Amino acid sequence: MNAGSQTFSVARREFTERAKSRVFIITLVLLSALIIVGFVALSFISGGEGEPMPLGVAGDSPEGIVQDIETAASFLDESVEVTEFESVDAAEAAINNEEVDAVLVDGNTIVALNDPSFAAESVLTAAANGAARRTTAEELGLSPEDVASLVAPIEIGFVELDPPEPGEGDPEEDAEAAARMIASFF
Repeated sequence: MNAGSQTFSVARREFTERAKSRVFIITLVLLSALIIVGFVALSFISGGEGEPMPLGVAGDSPEGIVQDIETAASFLDESVEVTEFESVDAAEAAINNEEVDAVLVDGNTIVALNDPSFAAESVLTAAANGAARRTTAEELGLSPEDVASLVAPIEIGFVELDPPEPGEGDPEEDAEAAARMIASFF
């Protein structure tokens, strides 16, 4: 019997012994309920699907920033409604009246009533970075293809010099065995 099989046997025995206790079952039920409540609370906190996130732009923003915000939001599976404000004061008034969650000012500053949501910050930051890249590329005379090739991630290869023997420590086989063991209890 190899080390993986021994470990699996001990883990299975320990799990079956602990699974018989009342404390284990109560804890399992309570944790499951807590996870479900967490998912429900998260859906309420995120504002619900279908409602666009109200964002704004103000000040000396780069050309095409609204399109950049909408593009960044689509990459993050978010829906946004972008308002362009004539002045920073008008944007701050809209924030104070809770008409918008956050505003991108001058293409480089996020203004919000409190700490902006992760989604709002991510969308506005990605849009600002995209606009800055586009502006710099235009100033340097680069084509969109040139920019895409500069920012495209490279593929990294992986060579394993000492791969495990088949059946010894293979993660897929261990995962399948663990799944079968858990399924056998239910």
